[in-house]
Amino acid sequence: MKAIKSAKIQRQSWIYGMQQFLRAYRCTPHTTTRKAYQLGDAVLVKQPRLNKLSTPFNPTPLVVTERKGTMVTGLRGDGSKVKRIFYTFRSIPQTLIQEGDTCDDSCENILPSKKKRPRQPEETRKSRYIRLS
Repeated sequence: MKAIKSAKIQRQSWIYGMQQFLRAYRCTPHTTTRKAYQLGDAVLVKQPRLNKLSTPFNPTPLVVTERKGTMVTGLRGDGSKVKRIFYTFRSIPQTLIQEGDTCDDSCENILPSKKKRPRQPEETRKSRYIRLS
């Protein structure tokens, strides 16, 4: 639409303006889709966002076992299969995957423990208004 308006302001044919726009658009290199996943690749699968802090991908890696068109089947460590369209997966670089890699639970004791404080009675406030009954 912008190309047509521009051609009209310059007193040119709208067809000429559209052809110029399309020629420039078609000559511009555009990005392509991601590479196809190969059998045996380690991938992560997208998960629904529960809150702001949840990660977009499930941290448990899957192994690609089957590809059929755009559909990819991944196998979890517990034996369950996940079948999704290819763009819900993200590949994991081989440098991050190590044999015998276990989850490090050292984050559990980061927060200070809450100590129970002795409860003190609340201080009563005097009312500004006098109640007449």
